[in-house]
Amino acid sequence: MTVLCYLRRNAVGTLQNFQSRSTYLRKSLRIFLRNASSFIPKRVLIVSKLTRYHFERLRASDLNEEQFKRKLLERGSNYDSLLAGHRATKEVENEVVKVLKKMNIEYKKVDRSTISRSSVMWADLVLPIGGDEAGEYSILMRSRIRTTLKGEDIWEPPFHMHEEGRLVGVERFFSADQLQTPSPDQLNQRQLPWLALNEAFVAEILAAKTSTLLMKFDDKENFYKIKSSGLCISTGTGSTSWYKAINSITPQVVQQILSLADSKRNTTDVEIDRICSDFNGSLYMHPEEDKLCYAIRDAMATEVWPVPKCLQRYSSCKKLTVKSLCLDGGLVLDGGIALGVIPKGHRCGSHQRYFRTMEEDDREIRTAVENILSGSINSQRSSYTQQSLTRMSDIVLSEDLIAGERHGGRMSNVRRFFCLFVTFDLLLTVLMWLICTMIAGESIQTAFMSQVVHYRIKTSLFDIVMAAICRFTVLLLFYALLHLNHWIIVAISTATTCAFLLTKVFLFDWTACNQPVFQVLLILSSFVLSWAEAWFFDFRVIPQETHARNWIQNMSDTERAPLIRAVTADPRQYSSVEPSRTFYTPVDSPAHSDTDEDISRRQDPTRKLSRTNEVFIPKPLPKLTTDMIAEYKRIASSLMKDCHGLLTSKDWKTEITTSNGDVVSCMPINKSEGKIMKITGTIDAPANMLINWLFDDIEATPTWNKLVTESIKLQCIDEDTDIIYQATSPQGGGMIGARDFIILRHRSKYGDYYVSSGMSVTIKAFPNRKNVVRGENGVSCLAAEESPDGDSSKCRFTWILNTNLKGWLPQKLVDRSLSTALINFMFYLRKHLDEYQRNTAT
Repeated sequence: MTVLCYLRRNAVGTLQNFQSRSTYLRKSLRIFLRNASSFIPKRVLIVSKLTRYHFERLRASDLNEEQFKRKLLERGSNYDSLLAGHRATKEVENEVVKVLKKMNIEYKKVDRSTISRSSVMWADLVLPIGGDEAGEYSILMRSRIRTTLKGEDIWEPPFHMHEEGRLVGVERFFSADQLQTPSPDQLNQRQLPWLALNEAFVAEILAAKTSTLLMKFDDKENFYKIKSSGLCISTGTGSTSWYKAINSITPQVVQQILSLADSKRNTTDVEIDRICSDFNGSLYMHPEEDKLCYAIRDAMATEVWPVPKCLQRYSSCKKLTVKSLCLDGGLVLDGGIALGVIPKGHRCGSHQRYFRTMEEDDREIRTAVENILSGSINSQRSSYTQQSLTRMSDIVLSEDLIAGERHGGRMSNVRRFFCLFVTFDLLLTVLMWLICTMIAGESIQTAFMSQVVHYRIKTSLFDIVMAAICRFTVLLLFYALLHLNHWIIVAISTATTCAFLLTKVFLFDWTACNQPVFQVLLILSSFVLSWAEAWFFDFRVIPQETHARNWIQNMSDTERAPLIRAVTADPRQYSSVEPSRTFYTPVDSPAHSDTDEDISRRQDPTRKLSRTNEVFIPKPLPKLTTDMIAEYKRIASSLMKDCHGLLTSKDWKTEITTSNGDVVSCMPINKSEGKIMKITGTIDAPANMLINWLFDDIEATPTWNKLVTESIKLQCIDEDTDIIYQATSPQGGGMIGARDFIILRHRSKYGDYYVSSGMSVTIKAFPNRKNVVRGENGVSCLAAEESPDGDSSKCRFTWILNTNLKGWLPQKLVDRSLSTALINFMFYLRKHLDEYQRNTAT
């Protein structure tokens, strides 16, 4: 991955800076290959892909959210699907930010409207976020298209497709001053510095016009003249998209062809669908294939203008030369970069990898990269087979992980259940023996004398009880007291029990029993329970505890920890065959723009968004009595004093300092309740205005704070005191489920601080929600004081969070999740204020 990151950095720098830097790239890569393990980025640029929701929102920036939703629904678009896709992309972006913060790596976040040449040059590593779900990195080197222009007036600056009236107010990223001035000997030939990943499209800019082109394949001498709606030249990556759409056939076409071939044949729909599927699937070309595939779109075939018989409408080649006879032709690379007019003599040249495949030293570089990446993949395979379980991802977490975690060094839940099961084994065996004794008409004393004191294996059943006692003693000794993690002891106990029971079956005198039903049940139950113990320990206890232990270890802050942890391993992860259904959206096209259909069909059904999908409408609460109002005001008044004590306390211990200068601190309280968390940072807003805005606009919090899913004002006590309801999204990568809180708030100025204080209260008339755990906040507050440098436009902002999330959760996980939540809140707050100030300025 280090090599790939390095390649991406250089490739993105080339593509987005409009500079041909192949010489520099080869030189840098040689240096890097000799010292591959030393690359640790210090500055990371996160480039967020423009989602369809964001794209439509920019086009309708004058509408509020409700009006915008109504507009999309009237148009026939799925608002919930677009919003879910946007939130999913932002979740990934936030996860990346969390990891970078944990690694103490400086980062910047930009999107297509804010990216600049200086930001790209600033970064050591560029991380694109969003787009289609092409998450399995099974492709080593994707083929790309190198384009060369020949003719006159070929040095005009390009433009971006989104700039042509689609996004109003977006700054142009491509400008003429970024292009190098050609030398006199280069005026009639221009090699474009942008390598197309998906396709290059040649056609008349006005779609209603017919595109007239001359085509020549590889090094052949003759040109073919065609009239069509355009020419699509694709790589293997792009063959799943536009190229496939142009050449695909429908069931209707297949049925008509088969009917013409044999009118008597009755072809079923299943056969027709299979033929369509097989044909359309054959259009796929592997992304590493060293070829171009081309498709003539809507080729004209008439008696006046026939298509040459030797010309295939779609095929592949190594090099394709195109001469434009268009009146107003255009060239578009990956649906983004466009050149307005194509001169006669445009050539889509020999397609390339990242490097020119025609040069010998480039071949050596590619071979070296392949060897390094192949070794990396093999080492991953080896580590996967050697471990009993794969590493946990940052996202895929479950109750099994919680059950396997040792809370404060105590026994895990799953091991405790195993010990209880062993105890149940003993008690059930003793109970069955007592039942057998009573049915035989013996007293306890008589049975003890005959089966214990005068023990004979042929008549006594107490030896089965003794076997259970031995299992109980041995298993609890090794697995409860000594906390052994190996299966050998339970295997020995089960094997010994089975051997004894088999011997017992042959030696026991069954004829002495009139109806030996309970004796049989006693032996069978002992046999089954011993095997159940072995199965449960080997297949449940060991895996879950290993699962939890690996996850905790992977949370350690080390410089060697990966930026984004691998998702739970799947054998398909290392497959060299890419699914033909994978679609790669062209560069800078909106995410999921190829369809407005429900996003849930394409998402993993196990994936859950951070926000709850249900619409929560609380029932009206009973009116507050005079006594209740007085009590709430008394609590609110004491809150201010407690909050001021926390704000001025000297007991805070610094834990994290972010790149923005925010300081995360903690104050231990007691072992059972964990810590009080605090974050302090500078905000570009006046202190009193910030606190008043956060207090008054509490119901708008979910629109900018992704940590909160619902925020509702339940009861207003007075102008500065109220009761609110808030629900939060799952935290800790999904391990900490959704929580909700009922909070009494009070606003006031106390000393130098403007404070919005709060703590949880109980309202019996407000029921708990399904699948949401009711948390409890102690004394907490949002506070702001004037900036120490006297700048009234800034303030020093503090959020103190004292919360009990309830539930049985590892305290380490809770502490890390709360720290992350504090940092994310500051990010969301600054982002929202920046957007508000920009909108106000315009």
